[in-house]
Amino acid sequence: MNLAEERIQRFLATQTVVVLATVQADGAPLAHATGREGLRRFAAEGARFSELTERELEILRLLADGLSNAEIATRVFISEKTVRNHLVSIYAKLEVSDRLELAIYAGRHGLAHPPD
Repeated sequence: MNLAEERIQRFLATQTVVVLATVQADGAPLAHATGREGLRRFAAEGARFSELTERELEILRLLADGLSNAEIATRVFISEKTVRNHLVSIYAKLEVSDRLELAIYAGRHGLAHPPD
């Protein structure tokens, strides 16, 4: 199993626990269809993450940490144009439309580092 697959597995495991914990905290039983739908949704999220390359995951994390394209390029030793190309690919794979939506997506999925 490569690093991306391990991250996907951890993500899916975490999200499943969150769904179950949320249901338990509410005190409402999980309806069979709702449970399946929740797991289907998280499986789809995992499938989208699996499409990202290691470099795209790295760039996504740096973007989520608030770095500009120039700062990302300097950090990973590539040009700003290459950063933009990676971002276009990430937008398409994760089905987001802009940098803000991508940063929010990354934060919700645990890809951003916590602030110092």
